[in-house]
Amino acid sequence: TGAVKEIIRARDEGGEFKSLVDFAKRVDLRQVNRRTFDALIKCGAFDSLDENRAALFESLESVVEEAARTRDETAVGQANLFAQMESEEQQLKRLIADVPHWPEHERLAYEKETLGFFITGHPLERHQKEIKRIATHQTADLCDAANKQEVRLCGVVSLMKTQMTRKKERFAYVTLEDLAGSVKLIVWPDVYKKCVHILEAADTIFIRGRIDKNENDVKVIVEELLTLKEAQEKFTSCIHLNLNMVGLEEPTLRQIQKMALKCKGSSALTLHFTFPDKKKMRIDASNSYRVAANESFISGMETILGPNSVYCS
Repeated sequence: TGAVKEIIRARDEGGEFKSLVDFAKRVDLRQVNRRTFDALIKCGAFDSLDENRAALFESLESVVEEAARTRDETAVGQANLFAQMESEEQQLKRLIADVPHWPEHERLAYEKETLGFFITGHPLERHQKEIKRIATHQTADLCDAANKQEVRLCGVVSLMKTQMTRKKERFAYVTLEDLAGSVKLIVWPDVYKKCVHILEAADTIFIRGRIDKNENDVKVIVEELLTLKEAQEKFTSCIHLNLNMVGLEEPTLRQIQKMALKCKGSSALTLHFTFPDKKKMRIDASNSYRVAANESFISGMETILGPNSVYCS
């Protein structure tokens, strides 16, 4: 495209770009327009110059205006005395906004929007523990599943297309992507109207459905679609805590009690005590200690009791 050729020309003639400001001053802004700048920032093209994409995005208007003004002044032989006295570091401090980095989910969403894929991570990576507890399959495993078999999957929506049935009811064809691959889902009207807000939220989702398989293709007919948080709480009937009696003291038990009361929910809580002679004892907590099966409670328990001390059923 014209924008790509112009960027290459500017780099070949003047060497590597030093900053967004330097880039804006050296390229022809008639060829490299605002939309191009937006896309380059969102996909991380300027990361080697400044890793704070949010700051570059917020500063873009003032940077482009400054570059255009400098070019116009140069074209008519004018010189801005104050600009000439300003160092590059001072100019960057003046023009680049001091704002926090985009949160991970926003950064990844912009990468997907501009490139069609993620490059600095994946939205599911931080949810791997939760997903492992409630999903029965990854998308790559579905070719081995039997036709009509029930499966539970977690992923992100990479593509959604809606259509109308003969009865004028809306349904959706959805491509669900996880860390292993992707699969096509069919979300019929009765499910779609209950979960359309979840599909459009661009967040991690959970689906329960049945395999629809033929010789050439595998799809999943969705019977239930939930947010990851809703699925965790619905499909975790009990949270189990493993406690070693060696070194176990009353303050630790108080911490467990406090966390359980703080994170109330619908899942039962069971404590498994292991004694020095390897004998075990199980205690099922009363219903007043039912807890929420979310990452806040589970990670809190692992902080108190150590890694791999919590499992769900």
